[in-house]
Amino acid sequence: MDAARALRDQAQAEAEAAAAEIAAARARALKTATDAKAKAAAEAAARQGELEASLNAKLAEAEGRIRASRDVAMGSVRAVAAETAALITEKLTGKAADAAEIEAAMPPAQA
Repeated sequence: MDAARALRDQAQAEAEAAAAEIAAARARALKTATDAKAKAAAEAAARQGELEASLNAKLAEAEGRIRASRDVAMGSVRAVAAETAALITEKLTGKAADAAEIEAAMPPAQA
């Protein structure tokens, strides 16, 4: 009987040790998974920051080109308007329009 009790106690001790070992392995696995997830999230955030900075730089460059193109186009519109005004004035009055008068009649250039 004592031998059976000893075997039972030994088996229970081994079962408890195995359960503790399994619990420790689960904890290690959970920590490894949590660490990997945190590392991946940090890397993704860093990459996203880099991409956002790159896109913001490209956007600023594109906006500058758009502004420059708009300014050129508006300058062309102003020149066409002045030329049209000169032609209309000449057609209506029969005299060549004074460039200074046409320029004075034009609205100020917009920035």
